[in-house]
Amino acid sequence: MKNSENNNLATQVFSIWSDKVEKRLDPRFYLPYFTEFEQKISNRKDVKTLGEIANYIGSGATPLAGGDAYISKEEGGIPFIRVTNLEDGHIDLSDVLYIKPEIHSGILKRTQLKEGDLLLSMAGTIGLVAIVQDGIGEANINQALARIVLKDGYDNNYIATVLNSKIGKIQTNRLSRPSVQANINLDEIRSVKLPIPSIKIQKEVVETIRVAYAEKRKKETEIQKIIASIDGFVLGELGIEIPEGGVRRVFEVWSDEVTNRLDPIYLRDYSIYSHLESKYSLSTLEEVLSEPPQYGANERAVDGNPLRDMRYIRITDIEDDGELRADSWKTAEKIEDRYILQQDDLLFARSGATAGKTYIYKDEVGKAIFAGYMIRFKINSQKAIPDYVFCLTQTRYYELWKNLIQRPAGQPNINSEEFKSFKFPLPPMPVQEKIVDGVRSSYSKMRTLRIQATEVLANAQKRVERMILA
Repeated sequence: MKNSENNNLATQVFSIWSDKVEKRLDPRFYLPYFTEFEQKISNRKDVKTLGEIANYIGSGATPLAGGDAYISKEEGGIPFIRVTNLEDGHIDLSDVLYIKPEIHSGILKRTQLKEGDLLLSMAGTIGLVAIVQDGIGEANINQALARIVLKDGYDNNYIATVLNSKIGKIQTNRLSRPSVQANINLDEIRSVKLPIPSIKIQKEVVETIRVAYAEKRKKETEIQKIIASIDGFVLGELGIEIPEGGVRRVFEVWSDEVTNRLDPIYLRDYSIYSHLESKYSLSTLEEVLSEPPQYGANERAVDGNPLRDMRYIRITDIEDDGELRADSWKTAEKIEDRYILQQDDLLFARSGATAGKTYIYKDEVGKAIFAGYMIRFKINSQKAIPDYVFCLTQTRYYELWKNLIQRPAGQPNINSEEFKSFKFPLPPMPVQEKIVDGVRSSYSKMRTLRIQATEVLANAQKRVERMILA
């Protein structure tokens, strides 16, 4: 969220007439920033609520984490979409879970997805929107997502664009109920107001956003190429060769290599990882720590002022490449000194779809604490350069290890003891410095591209908002 919006949401004292008080009694709901925008939208003649233009709005359910409802794709599992699978207006299946067909056609029958359905996140990160794209096949959703089926005559691309714009975000932000995990209910989703201008304007809005997303994807493709080059550079310096050729469906493992895990994906990755060699000796993460690891704060994330408050860094704030998102700034309801981050602290995500994701803290970010689904590791800089350890966690070498440690079903989890067991090549300091310098240069290029991609979309969204609200 932008600083100006955070400042507006940080308003501490305001008044409201008693006849303006609705069913909600939480003060945040009546912040002037929200109520003034609500009035602006309500005064328009072309406004309809989401409930008025939808044939169906409902949410899914979540089988017990780690329960027998989950199976693999290879076993005929049905994609089970969660909030983490919504990205840039579409569904990303790269880390999706799979449920049994009988669950899909049984207790979750009403939320079976169809091409063109809209999905809206209603727990955790509120207000993310995606359209079920062509060719996704059978799929279902958990209880943190609402499935929206529009009535005939309404353009799902236009409605998704409005919900993803400031017009939709301010309303869903207002409706989000303060708790450890923010949430909104189905009735509140039905109440969201949407301007429905002429078909001509709707088409212009959709085309503007389409072009912007296409340009953004080009920038992101360039970023992915840089990430791939980082992997090759780091592993090349360490003398590690990982077999190419994609995922093998048929492979062999010797019986004495079979431990306590029998799932095929584990055995495949184990057969690769166990035979990797480096020209440098190995060390465990535990051997280069300066103190024991620490779990983060279990506090509620709240709106705040970036100029005054301390940032609360959560798993969802971290990009896949370890960069910190600029659009998800939150502070914590309570700040404890023991969770304040220090230069070069290394954070590992311990639970969820992104278990194993890492972030290295730098003072330039500003004071911050870290959330409970992450673990802090402090590296002894006399033994290893913290940035070098972070660089390793961005490689396929680490990815293989991570896949071996976490189990495929239910909610992935890696605890501090398991992270401490991570073995990696530990070259002399000059080699570590060379690797860090090379990766730092690549990250600088990626940051520039990411800023450009963000600006392309932000500028398009501003144009779209002007078109709709004109």
